[in-house]
Order: sequence, then structure tokens, then C-alpha cells
Amino acid sequence: MSADGKVSYEGTANVKHLGSASGEVPANRVNALLDELDKAGYFSFADRYTPAEPTCGRYATDLPSTITSASLNGRSKRIVYDHGCGAAPGALTVLEQRIDEVLGSSRWTGR
Repeated sequence: MSADGKVSYEGTANVKHLGSASGEVPANRVNALLDELDKAGYFSFADRYTPAEPTCGRYATDLPSTITSASLNGRSKRIVYDHGCGAAPGALTVLEQRIDEVLGSSRWTGR
């Protein structure tokens, strides 16, 4: 998602829409989401919660992975999160759900 509300999506497997898609979100919803991410500490989380990283903690196999990214006031963050990592902050999963809600991801993922 860009600051002007343009959303880009790339479905690769196990989703309703395979391939590229795009959409738009009103700017006020984008700004509210970015504020929410900032207040919840998104920009201070580790960059990776994957099995090879010390940030992973206890690991359970066969869970999905997500990649999120955001930019706000000159700060950029990209997080790779394997949901099998037990030490990831609980807020990260909540924020991923909020991102999906605001962006309307279900229209492409079917979830």
C-alpha cells in the first residue's frame, strides 16, 4: 500500500486470486492504519521472525508466513514472520489482521 492508498497484491498459492491485482483505500484510512501501526510498536519489532533467527524462540512447523511492510515519516519497516515462531510479539498478528481488514485483502485471498 502506498501513502496515496494504492494497494498492490500478488497471489502465488492457496488464494482466491492468483497473480497480480490492485485496488485503492481512502487516504484517511491509510493514515489511521499507519498511526495504529506506529502506536503499537510495529517499527520497533525485529525484521525477521523465522526459524534461523534468535527472535523466533520455540518453533512449530507447518504454519503460514507473512511479509508486511510500512513507511511512515521517513521510517520504513519490512517484517518477515513465520507464524511458527513462538517469541514473536502477539501484537504483530493483530496488526497483520488490521492491515488485511483495512486493505480488504479478503477480496483476493478469499479469507
